Amino acid sequence: MRRRGHDLTDPVQLRDRGHRLPGDPALLAAMMGAATSMFGYAFLTAGTEEATDEEIIDTLAALFLNGLKGP
Repeated sequence: MRRRGHDLTDPVQLRDRGHRLPGDPALLAAMMGAATSMFGYAFLTAGTEEATDEEIIDTLAALFLNGLKGP
């Protein structure tokens, strides 16, 4: 069964499954929320190439997943 993206990047669920997190789950969730909310502004004002919604979502999910439990 394929897991939903938030199941793979939720710090509490990862911790409960035995993954060692780089910090407190509440702090990690706040950092992830802040990064996500500021991403749109940073992306639109950086003048970078365009990306599809799917590419952006996949990249953010991979960043959070790899940042929480390693590649």
